[in-house]
Amino acid sequence: MFFKISKSQWALVFAYVCMFALGSADNARGPLFPELISFYKLTNSTGSLSFALTSAATMTGTVLSVFILRKIHLDRLLILATFLMGFGLLIMASSEVFNFYIAGALFFGLGMGCTGVSQNLMLAENVDEKNKTKAMAGLHGIYGLSSFIAPWVASRSPHWFREHCPQLSFLTDWRSAFYLTSLLCLL
Repeated sequence: MFFKISKSQWALVFAYVCMFALGSADNARGPLFPELISFYKLTNSTGSLSFALTSAATMTGTVLSVFILRKIHLDRLLILATFLMGFGLLIMASSEVFNFYIAGALFFGLGMGCTGVSQNLMLAENVDEKNKTKAMAGLHGIYGLSSFIAPWVASRSPHWFREHCPQLSFLTDWRSAFYLTSLLCLL
């Protein structure tokens, strides 16, 4: 291994990276709402169902985290949760039918709920008391940073891929931000 880090440093880095993925994925969806409506030929209320169901799945994931943590370790839950978010985003990105998009949104929401719980607990359990407040503030600062960047990525990524990588045609439409954030979660 090239470098050694302590358990608390690992927990901090892991939680921060997962929070960046969560914030990026969560905040890339909003700017893409008009394209979602247009692509699937939906009304505003039908399109907003994807946000409502994602929120319901997030709440469900949050509650389920308590029971899941009785069976698996915290770091495994965070890995599973981030993978669920990435899997859900991948489904959302590749769906040609709105019902599949909704299924992806449900997976994404479950992953978001479990991620939110597990990354906060990861810091609470692994960072010493004197640095806990700073670590938690940093975690939520990372969410703010990713929230700031995500709409820009969502709006610019199709144009960038059209200009620089036209052979990757699946990345040249409005769903490219879902592919990118999915890749971030899966990494």
